[in-house]
Amino acid sequence: MAEIKSISNERMDAFIATIVKNVRESMSERSDDILKAWHENIEEAQANEKNFPPLKISISATVDLEAAKIETVMRFTTVYQTSTRSPLPDPNQTEFPI
Repeated sequence: MAEIKSISNERMDAFIATIVKNVRESMSERSDDILKAWHENIEEAQANEKNFPPLKISISATVDLEAAKIETVMRFTTVYQTSTRSPLPDPNQTEFPI
């Protein structure tokens, strides 16, 4: 198992530089797909009179010293949310049929 003492600031900077490079490459490679998915969701939102959907890009990275690898993952999506509110029914109130 790698000792924490073996991780210097310089090594950490190298990890970060690798992660940034990988994310930049992934985003460049998938930019057409990201834009296409976002446009599709924008069109769907307009057709259904919904709010403009935000674009979400999630990035994660794993540095595995034992396996000597860095894995970066990028996920992208647009998000729709629906929120409703209803009053709590009063258990002491008789409901009348409508």
